[in-house]
Amino acid sequence: MNRTFPDFYTFRTRSEHQPVFEALRLAMGGNGYLLGHTIQPAGWHGYAKHSLLNFAGKQVGLLAWGGVQQLGWVYASLSGAGCEFVESWDFFEAVVQALPEFGYRRVDLTLDVRDGSCSHEATVAAYRAGAFDSRGKRPPAERIEHEDRERGCTIYVGDRKRWRFFRGYDKGREIRAKSGLSDMTHIDGVRVEDLYRLEVEFKAVDGLVLPLDLVSDRDKYFAGAFPYLATVLAGIAPRPFRIHRRHSTHAELVRTLAACQRMYGPALRAALSVHGGDVKAVWAQIVGDRITDRWIAAGANLKAEDL
Repeated sequence: MNRTFPDFYTFRTRSEHQPVFEALRLAMGGNGYLLGHTIQPAGWHGYAKHSLLNFAGKQVGLLAWGGVQQLGWVYASLSGAGCEFVESWDFFEAVVQALPEFGYRRVDLTLDVRDGSCSHEATVAAYRAGAFDSRGKRPPAERIEHEDRERGCTIYVGDRKRWRFFRGYDKGREIRAKSGLSDMTHIDGVRVEDLYRLEVEFKAVDGLVLPLDLVSDRDKYFAGAFPYLATVLAGIAPRPFRIHRRHSTHAELVRTLAACQRMYGPALRAALSVHGGDVKAVWAQIVGDRITDRWIAAGANLKAEDL
């Protein structure tokens, strides 16, 4: 049985929004009928439309769809609150991964340590000792430390915009502070001071494709994210991500397209207006019939349909 659990879960699929919503209701299990969604009056992050997901009246995520630039993709997310309502992750994964062209966009994997063996001080010491280093390089870190230790402390490791990002914090103290019960000593039988949370964000950025067994084999991926986590999750064979060269080629493509947008975006938008919104007419004027030879060589099996 996995010791880690998803605390944020997003994916996309080429579909219509209603079948995606129905798949989510089915995937939630026996209480799926309690899942609803409310369409909002505006779009979301480039999508033409979006709706808020709610479970028994509690907001738990969103759906977003529509828009020419989205090319038929539907985006779905479950917040930490939404993940709590999933009865079986095996069943959930079986249902949603059956959606057309399913792909993760972001998954946060979380481990709660309840015996006091993990703490802010221990995690900071591990970072300083090189237990988060990768290929001899130390990722950046940021610490939030209050004078009043009872308010809890947090450490962030890595770049939030990259594919992997870590945070560790005093979960017990956070729960006590939010509850307003200053005399709280235990949470589900665990001393407040002993409850510590470690989280890793995995994101599909820079051309990285998140593996489809990320959630089913989450303990292994969690342990493989940083050397320190393999020591915390003792007894688990770590499975580090293997980022293939092709993904690096895709990352360069992403950066190139971003540069094109900055330099030529306004001109292309004007051309689209002149041609009455006909994307194909504009596309035909600017795209040739070949791919850069260097990218073909670097990507090995990079083909036009992959772009």
